[in-house]
Amino acid sequence: MKQKKTMKLWQMIVLLLLSVTMVVTMFLPAFRVDSKARRKQIEVINKDEVLAEQMERNYGARIQGDLYMEPVEQDNSGSEMPEGEMSDGEVPDGGMSDGMVPDSGISDGLETESGARLNSRSMMDDLEENLGTFDEEISRYEGETNTKFSKISPFRIMTHGFEKFALGNRVSEEHTENEKTAFAAIQKKYNTLRVMLWVVFIFTLIVILMVLLGFFLKWNKFIPLITCTVYSVAASIIFGYLRFGFLKSIAKKTDGEALGELSKSYVFGLTDLSEVSVQGLGKILSCFYSIAFLIAFITGILMIIVSVMSMLTGNRVAAGEDTDNLPDIPIHNGLVGAVGDVKAGVLFPEVENIENIPTEPVSVPVNPVPVKKKVVPVPPAVPQVPMGQVRCTKGVAAGQGFMLPPDRKVIVGKSQQKANLIINNQNISNVHCSIRYNPGMNTYTIKDHSMNGTFVNGVRLQKDAAMEYPAGTVLTLADGNNEITLG
Repeated sequence: MKQKKTMKLWQMIVLLLLSVTMVVTMFLPAFRVDSKARRKQIEVINKDEVLAEQMERNYGARIQGDLYMEPVEQDNSGSEMPEGEMSDGEVPDGGMSDGMVPDSGISDGLETESGARLNSRSMMDDLEENLGTFDEEISRYEGETNTKFSKISPFRIMTHGFEKFALGNRVSEEHTENEKTAFAAIQKKYNTLRVMLWVVFIFTLIVILMVLLGFFLKWNKFIPLITCTVYSVAASIIFGYLRFGFLKSIAKKTDGEALGELSKSYVFGLTDLSEVSVQGLGKILSCFYSIAFLIAFITGILMIIVSVMSMLTGNRVAAGEDTDNLPDIPIHNGLVGAVGDVKAGVLFPEVENIENIPTEPVSVPVNPVPVKKKVVPVPPAVPQVPMGQVRCTKGVAAGQGFMLPPDRKVIVGKSQQKANLIINNQNISNVHCSIRYNPGMNTYTIKDHSMNGTFVNGVRLQKDAAMEYPAGTVLTLADGNNEITLG
């Protein structure tokens, strides 16, 4: 049976932090309507000559909606009238007579057919001038309508319907046909946005739960990791679209004239967009992006990387087999187990103490008596089985030891029925730990199963986790009164 692969501590911590970061982004600003966004719009318009030309051609009104024109008063004969007097058909209070059309006012002194001279200032001058008071105007509008536009978080979008979000306490007011057209186009996209955000939010909480359960309940690591991978791929796609394509898709679904109507309510911050192309309109709207969607997109990418790396690494534990399913070394009078294949003629003798095995060379006579040579058939060589050594070098069982082949394991404990290296001490568990030898690397695989712990160099081994150590390692059991040497 293959070793069950569980999540490592670092994998759980990193995935948990990334998932929590995804939740936090729901409360960060995703859009902003403030002077910083306005300044970015100005920079975008200045860099794009085609967009600037479209904007200047359309511009004929202030951000607040009043016409920015200087009428030239004249009588029917064409001569100028005294200040304060109006000719027939002239509209008071800054109004416009028939034929007066707002223009960009690029050239000073340009007159319309009715004699009105357009202001020489351009749209960019007007936008620059109003930057200082733009935040105050937005705050005033937010206070009047009980809405929030300066910083719009995903969570606010999730918890507010479109009309309540955009109009606040002005939901019941009548709107123009253009406003209704814009509202209908944007509302459909807005509702789609809400659904996507709720889906991501709910599945983020599920992923957090799966990571915690997978780690603490010792699930196979592929269960939470595959879940994280699928989730992070979907989240990256969703947030990538929201950050780089959502506002541009709004620009494709509506027209500049309708958005211009909404901008007079400080929803978009610019007026009179009827002549602006879809591409230019997308650039203007993209200036309202803030940081939330970008952070969520990057977090999703990082989750993909961590999840895939965690699945591809750490799969080889020791020699690759489950030490719990290896046969135990047989017990002979509580001493060393005799291990071997009797049919193959391999037998390892019993000794009471491995340290007492004689190592002195055997003496050979200098002049042996010559004997008649006999031709004896040589049996085929039996392959030698590499073995490790496990010795109890300190404590009540000092002197016990095993020659340990790779297809057996030593179970250390105080249970006469379950252990084969018995240490009769109250701090030792019935099955305290298990040991297996890996001849290829000359290492030992240790699994701790105890209540009081197994230690290497003062560090406690993780319970029920296979840990690999080189020959010469000393295992300290429980309170430190018993030690086992490997090799």
